[in-house]
Amino acid sequence: MKKIFVSAVLMLAFHNPGFGGELYGIEFPDQIQFEGQKLPLHGMGLRSVQRFGFKVKVYVIGLYLPEVLKADLKSKDKAVKGKESKEAKKSGEKSGVFSENSYPKVFRMVFKRGVDSEDIEKGWKESFKKNCAPDCEAEEAKLKKFNGMMSDMRSDQSIEVVVYKDKVHVDVKGRKPAKGSIEGERFARIIENIWLGPYPPNQELKDGLLGK
Repeated sequence: MKKIFVSAVLMLAFHNPGFGGELYGIEFPDQIQFEGQKLPLHGMGLRSVQRFGFKVKVYVIGLYLPEVLKADLKSKDKAVKGKESKEAKKSGEKSGVFSENSYPKVFRMVFKRGVDSEDIEKGWKESFKKNCAPDCEAEEAKLKKFNGMMSDMRSDQSIEVVVYKDKVHVDVKGRKPAKGSIEGERFARIIENIWLGPYPPNQELKDGLLGK
């Protein structure tokens, strides 16, 4: 009976978004201290690509959110699942999964393999194009600044992207460390929708971040 209880507790810990966890060998703490508040881990996902029929693991990403929002997220996601509006799909605007006040969102990317900065920048550009409509050109200068902070990344190195309501902060801990902020509410929505909007790089990544 005792063994069953312990097993149940361990299973709950690894499936409850409020607890820390591990995905593909990358561990994330159950919460982080950020700008004077505790942000619990909500979910983890894998960014992967297909090469010659094989899944290549690029990075594992964890999402941290303000604690007061945890209970509200799954119900909101169920409400919009399969019902995203045509406008949202066209424009890449708010996914509807999170409330207006769900900021900051801290996305922590930990790389599973070496990736050159050129490939990282290419990936951002491709995801940007999928999520920037209807006026992509107006935000391209901000994307250029964003990509200017990218670096060659090696296994276990990280990029942290913090999305606020009206800006994005980037902290690159690669071969060429860099950090900086980019102002703009529209650009912030584009960046968060890269992972949480209608067109994520791969569905496994989005589902993991949403704690599914």
